[in-house]
Amino acid sequence: MVFKRSASVLLLAIASFMFMFSVSSSARAEEGDDRVPGVIKAGLAEYKANGAEAAVKAWIKGSVLENNKEALGQANMFNMVESIYGKYLSYQVITVKDVSRSYKLVFLEMDYERGPAFFKFMTYRAGDNWIVDSFTFNTELNKILPECFICELPDK
Repeated sequence: MVFKRSASVLLLAIASFMFMFSVSSSARAEEGDDRVPGVIKAGLAEYKANGAEAAVKAWIKGSVLENNKEALGQANMFNMVESIYGKYLSYQVITVKDVSRSYKLVFLEMDYERGPAFFKFMTYRAGDNWIVDSFTFNTELNKILPECFICELPDK
């Protein structure tokens, strides 16, 4: 009886460890998703390291929004999200839609300590580089991701 209990505890511990490893591996894989243009990844890295203003500047660099004060003002909205949801932790790719060879929509979930925010980036390939044409975010998924996309998301 003692052996069976010890064996079941050991199996439970091993299963728990494997689950935690698979969850952390999938989160890292999401951040390395090749479908996400480099400009978006660069902004996310800036956000984590240097804050919201640095992220927005990275995202709008080279686009028609680059000197747009309204676009730069989006950093204040990030700060409001952080005041409610806490520190930014990581992101996950929801879906990427190639509209054409030079235009794609990228939908992300950005995870904070106390909840997610959802982002939609519209990106355009300008020569060899992708630029952010526009972006929007909200804490409500249905405000960012069209219902038809939500219905198409695969069950995981």
